[in-house]
Amino acid sequence: MLKVTALILALVVWAVLVGRERTDSERAVKIQVELINIPENIEIRSVRPEEVQVRLLGAANRLDKLDSKSLSLRIDLKDMKETSKQIFYSEAHISKPKELTLLSCHPKLIEVQLESIVKEVPVRVLFSGKLPRQLVLRETRINPERTVVVGGRSQLADLTHIWTEAIDLSALNATMTRRVALQSGKSMIHFKSIKEVEVTLIIEKINEHKDNKKNGPI
Repeated sequence: MLKVTALILALVVWAVLVGRERTDSERAVKIQVELINIPENIEIRSVRPEEVQVRLLGAANRLDKLDSKSLSLRIDLKDMKETSKQIFYSEAHISKPKELTLLSCHPKLIEVQLESIVKEVPVRVLFSGKLPRQLVLRETRINPERTVVVGGRSQLADLTHIWTEAIDLSALNATMTRRVALQSGKSMIHFKSIKEVEVTLIIEKINEHKDNKKNGPI
């Protein structure tokens, strides 16, 4: 009698399990929005909404096993270059088991606000060579004196200034003004707007400078 009872119970359990495998159920699930492969020079200002609700259809036992590995919503920003408000379709970024059917997704759109990481730094003039004899550089003027660069957070943290392209002093014999390009020095750093500056070099003859001092007001 006990064996028969045990057999009946086993059959009941088996029938329940098989029934759950063959019977489709619906379930509402909330998924957290994840952003992956965020470029180093981009900062996330906001994500709206931060989670999405989906309705899934499938076997009850399969729905019971859902976790963050099998059901996710990941937006890949690897190739993102524009830093403004970006709109993504929720459904296009949902990853789920193949045997489950996505019935609905709310909200359908995800808004991500991106912003470039920028830093304002002073400009310095890079020189090469030496002035001819009897000439002296009295003053260096730069316009504008500062520029704004865009780059990775770690790179900008150590950046204290930006150099211009080199000016060859050995080729100069008088005061000059010219436009000179800026050099980033690092491939991941680029300029937001200003890519060159106007440089004025005040050059005098050493004898003239001494004469000006002698002839100056007493």
